[in-house]
Amino acid sequence: MPSLNDDLIYLKFATEVLEDYLLSGDIFWPISGGHTGHLPRLTLGGILMAEARSKARAKSNPQRTQLRHLQTAMEAARTRRHVAWERKAGQEFEVRLRQWAAFFDDYRQDAANQAAYYAYEVRLRVMLDLLLNQVGQNITPTALEMYHGLDAMLQAVFEPGDFVWDADLQDGFPKNKFYYLYGQLKKK
Repeated sequence: MPSLNDDLIYLKFATEVLEDYLLSGDIFWPISGGHTGHLPRLTLGGILMAEARSKARAKSNPQRTQLRHLQTAMEAARTRRHVAWERKAGQEFEVRLRQWAAFFDDYRQDAANQAAYYAYEVRLRVMLDLLLNQVGQNITPTALEMYHGLDAMLQAVFEPGDFVWDADLQDGFPKNKFYYLYGQLKKK
């Protein structure tokens, strides 16, 4: 799991290239520069995830101030490029949906081994929820149907339990909204 510092570096990079990224045809944008080699490629889902984790983890005034400045810069770019933001969110939603479906295909074939990867792979499900709030009308009925179908599958094999990520993130991902972060998959 990335640290608060990693997420703030990721968001800072995002603010520097966000408009170019939104206007590009790319879903995954390379990150370059000092101390970024270990970070994932830039995506809207990645931005939304880094922002949510940062909100949960930022405790000191300097951390919260830095996060607010980054959020203000991102919101300005989002406002200027609203249509591109929603289009990109819709495109990434479908990519993340296919990735989440692929994990479930692997799980169905080998539940005993694949269940161990749930705590990592569930990030895709979180991104789907975060992106769904951003897509506007840029979602196909087929994608929405697949999303709900995968959720029904998840609920059928989900065992409620403890929060699966680092404890310092729990306040940022409440159980009533992110139930799937509070448990694991059956190992059949």
